[in-house]
Amino acid sequence: MENKKAILKNNFKSLFKKKSVKQINLKVLQNNKLKKSLSLLQIVSLGIGVIVGAGIFVLTGIAASMHAGPAITLSFALSGVVCICAGLCYAEFASMLKTSGSSYSYIYVTFGRFPAWIIGSISAIGYFLGAVSVAVGWSGYFIDILNTFNFNISQKFTSPTGTKYMLDNKHFYSYLDLPAFAISLISAFILYRGISLSSIITTISVIIKLSVLLCFVSIGIFYIDINNWIPYIPENQGKFGKYGYSGIIAGVSMVFLAFNGFDSICTSAQEVKNPRKNIPLGIIITIILVTIIYIVTSAVMTGLISYKQLNAPQALALAVNNIGLPWLNYIVKFGALAGLSSVIIVSQYTVTRILLSMSEDKLLPNIFTKIHSKNQIPHIITIIIGLSMAILAATTNLHNVVKLSSFFIIITVISICLATIIMRYTKSKLIRGFYCPLMPIPPIIAIILSLYIIYSYPIQIYLNAIIILIILAVIYFLKKHE
Repeated sequence: MENKKAILKNNFKSLFKKKSVKQINLKVLQNNKLKKSLSLLQIVSLGIGVIVGAGIFVLTGIAASMHAGPAITLSFALSGVVCICAGLCYAEFASMLKTSGSSYSYIYVTFGRFPAWIIGSISAIGYFLGAVSVAVGWSGYFIDILNTFNFNISQKFTSPTGTKYMLDNKHFYSYLDLPAFAISLISAFILYRGISLSSIITTISVIIKLSVLLCFVSIGIFYIDINNWIPYIPENQGKFGKYGYSGIIAGVSMVFLAFNGFDSICTSAQEVKNPRKNIPLGIIITIILVTIIYIVTSAVMTGLISYKQLNAPQALALAVNNIGLPWLNYIVKFGALAGLSSVIIVSQYTVTRILLSMSEDKLLPNIFTKIHSKNQIPHIITIIIGLSMAILAATTNLHNVVKLSSFFIIITVISICLATIIMRYTKSKLIRGFYCPLMPIPPIIAIILSLYIIYSYPIQIYLNAIIILIILAVIYFLKKHE
């Protein structure tokens, strides 16, 4: 009986066995086969590449129409505050650890092996599902552009498998979403060719989409109708979140998702020159720049057209249509295409680097640790993720998947903020290249507002999340037994 109790006690302790910061950094120093080629400018580009995309092109108009009105700019400002608070926590961890595991590695040193497996897995799933949904959005913009030039693809190849459509008064079912399938494989191929090529393409994509947004703002500002901003904060309609000050808060719960991805910078730690300095700087600079971009763009958008007319995913295009400049509409659509492309590439990159760290710790098959001798990237994981994403994007309807993706990312952010507080006060003597200021105020602010965002999700998302967590726990214990 005593032996059984001892075994159970040891097994329980092993769930929370931690790695030391020194142990992780030494392992990276000895075994890192990834090429250190990323500068501060490139990782800022990487961050903007994954953040500025679906959020500004899709979510802004819907949040303004349903919740905040012209005060959507305040929702973006508050979201920016939350992300800066969370970003400061990620920056402190990144200045301690040189590994590419990001949230997975940070949780490992704070809470232990099993919590790290859970958080690493849901973080990877969140990015994976997010990339899949963006690929589907990319497909929609691509098809729209082709239709503009009277080049039509059969509906059999433009919707997820089994989608019903009408043609000549007959019902048909689509085979797959071919553009979504193609862009997923193209992104994987770019990553397979090496980090230098993917960072160059991401940088070009970022330049294009920022130029398009700059074009929209610099031209649109001359067509703003001040009356569209009156009242700036529409009167509440008697329901929480339906305009008024509560509408601004409800807007935060929606546009916060537009900032998803800033932590992807941390996953590049093993490929960054001087990571202890450049990664914290990269995170903070990225969030500040993105917040400014969102506030200015949303202000011009709501000035061009009444917020009541923006309840559509193509809100930016609707605002441009109101100007009456068709050529600008084409530019905006191409900019959206470029913006979504970089999000797909960086999201795939983030997933592969998280899984690489987990496989190096024997939580995933050892074959995932293989590094391509020439391209110096984890090529087997890259191929598997690319193919899986292509198949899912081409065959699955992903409306609820988007919410599940963001739910997991927010859970990850809360975990990292808690971990930062614990590490600061329990491991205060560890060398840090960056210290989160005013500790513990920034992480507490991020945690409180993140909990509010989670509270707004429907019960189905909670149920889906619980099922996935149970599956992950089963996989962990089966692997441990093996």
